[in-house]
Amino acid sequence: MSSLLRLALFGILVSAVLGCGPGSTPVPENTTPPAELIRKDLQYIVDSGQVGSEMMTIQSNITRIGEEDPDKAAKLQEDYNQLEKARGNQARSIAKKMMEKL
Repeated sequence: MSSLLRLALFGILVSAVLGCGPGSTPVPENTTPPAELIRKDLQYIVDSGQVGSEMMTIQSNITRIGEEDPDKAAKLQEDYNQLEKARGNQARSIAKKMMEKL
């Protein structure tokens, strides 16, 4: 019985010493300019003619642009509001127009 107890204590001691390992590595912040991220999402809309979940990232990146260039962001926001309701060729046309403003 004493050898079983020693083995259990040894296991607990090893677990306590090793712990869970090193901490996680911090993820670097995304340094891609917001205009480039919007352009990528708009290109998808131009290619597919479909408006979907990329609209959320476009909106957040327009907000980021607004921190540096409020006039540009306001113009993009107007087009964004139209793009939200558009489908097919109309969506393609609005997306192309927005890309030109970037």
